[in-house]
Amino acid sequence: MKSHSNWIIEELSGVSLGDKRLDDRLFQISESFYNSPELSIQSSCNGWAETKAAYRFFDNEKVTADKILSPHMESTLQRVSKEKIVLMVQDTTLIDCSHRESAIDGIGHLFRDSDQGFLLHPTIAVTPDKRCLGVVHNHCWVRKELGVRHDFSKKTASEKETQRWLESYRYSNEIAKNNPGTSVINIADREADVYEFFMETLGNLEADNNAGWIIRSAYNRKLMNSEKPEHLLWNKLRAGEIVQQIEFDLPNYKKHDRKTNKVTQEIRAARVTLKPCKGIKMRSLKPVDVTAVLCTEKNTPEGAKPIEWLLLTSIELNQETTPEIIVQYYLCRWQIELYFKTLKSGCKIECLQLDSYKKLNACIALYMIIAWRIMFITMVARDAKNVPCTLLLGDEEWKTAFILANRKPPPEQIPTLYEMTRIIGKLGGFLGRKSDGESGIKAIWTGMNKVRQALTITNNKMDYDYEII
Repeated sequence: MKSHSNWIIEELSGVSLGDKRLDDRLFQISESFYNSPELSIQSSCNGWAETKAAYRFFDNEKVTADKILSPHMESTLQRVSKEKIVLMVQDTTLIDCSHRESAIDGIGHLFRDSDQGFLLHPTIAVTPDKRCLGVVHNHCWVRKELGVRHDFSKKTASEKETQRWLESYRYSNEIAKNNPGTSVINIADREADVYEFFMETLGNLEADNNAGWIIRSAYNRKLMNSEKPEHLLWNKLRAGEIVQQIEFDLPNYKKHDRKTNKVTQEIRAARVTLKPCKGIKMRSLKPVDVTAVLCTEKNTPEGAKPIEWLLLTSIELNQETTPEIIVQYYLCRWQIELYFKTLKSGCKIECLQLDSYKKLNACIALYMIIAWRIMFITMVARDAKNVPCTLLLGDEEWKTAFILANRKPPPEQIPTLYEMTRIIGKLGGFLGRKSDGESGIKAIWTGMNKVRQALTITNNKMDYDYEII
């Protein structure tokens, strides 16, 4: 049976911080943070001595974000190797520390001189059924100076922050080369719509590109051998025939002013050749062939903005990989937004009281592992209707959760992971009605916090009176 201590030891087994004592401290801090991800460092730790040890740990020169994430990334790659299809989802989020009264050493700007923060750009591995396997790549940087927009067109992607999108693909490509039995697809949003990205993956005929990609288009690009407006990328797709129709549910945080989260889209698709951009820096660019998939919402609710995407992909369509499949893969991109929400709202990383970028970055790296674990449990449990809950929960945990929810002794037969996840979700505010779907990540971590608090009160003993709890 697995406990939290066991999963932490397994996940971070390859850690090497240069000192065995630091390695041991990492396991201890990971346990404390995971037990109370929404609390401050001081509140998560068991007493002032452990709190001081945690602050000294992140202050140690040997402790870096890369070293903390490294064993988790290796574990993630092991999970990737066991899958047939893995989506490498990349995106950027701002770590905003502007609310801090005191300055943070080594921090930079966000969009204004008055901002204080830095930027985080992870790539997470996700299966087509939306199970998050973990972080495979991470790029973190500080803006020491704010750029001038008119200078951007004079620079190549390697001279701008845009380089991070290319780096993620290159790493995905390396993963694909090392795992020939796994189909790897890199997925990004509109900011990755950079012609040099297409050249990186399609235009270089000498490159050994094993990984595919899907990008949401941001520009109505020109097509080769056509100068007429109707032959621009978006215009050409809109004039095409509808080939499929797809229905899906918007996440609650994307509903905005919609009365329903149901979305129906009509799909059009075509293979097109993009015309290179002009400019002194762009003379080496060549035409590239891509598959374009246009998704236009049908019967948009009154007062709502229609949901329309144009997806560009290196994948050629066939009987197995239909336009609908491309859209389904792209929908998995929302998992990284859920990951950011878990980091910021669940683990509250922007509230960490650390006085330097180095310390803050290392601490966030640890919370990135914890956020993955929370997401992993939530998604795995939804399909685990025949799997015992002891796959991911210790005896003390599931029994305590059962007692808290039902006010009676736990059953002799071990419940399934699906049943216990719903019970834990209800402790966290999930109502569990037929129309409510499955319990979300916030309900899971809130319910688990109540379970751990009960375990703390009883000193992990199971001889307490369940009527009192």
